[in-house]
Amino acid sequence: VPAFTLQGCDQQHEGAELVGRGLADLDRAARLELTQGEYRLDRRTSGPVAYRITLPLRGSYAQLRAFLDSVLREMPIASVDALRFERKRAGDTQLDAQVHLSLYFRPEGDGVRR
Repeated sequence: VPAFTLQGCDQQHEGAELVGRGLADLDRAARLELTQGEYRLDRRTSGPVAYRITLPLRGSYAQLRAFLDSVLREMPIASVDALRFERKRAGDTQLDAQVHLSLYFRPEGDGVRR
């Protein structure tokens, strides 16, 4: 089971745990290896709040692509900020990837009419 580090989060943002479980479900569906993910809450004085997420993943190119496609389809509040792929040797079919995502939302009680 992947471990997620929630930095700067308090009880009012328990949605982060749900997001973590959702991402873990998507990576399992894509058959990727995720050993640990890191979340960081980015609060601003105004505007949306963002969870900055870093996921070290291991799998084939097709698996990584399927995972990212699923994230963007299932989580419309997500953006892919950066990707890094690395192969140990040119002939390897498995890639080590570093995926940086952001999830944007407005906290409850922000005064914005919906």
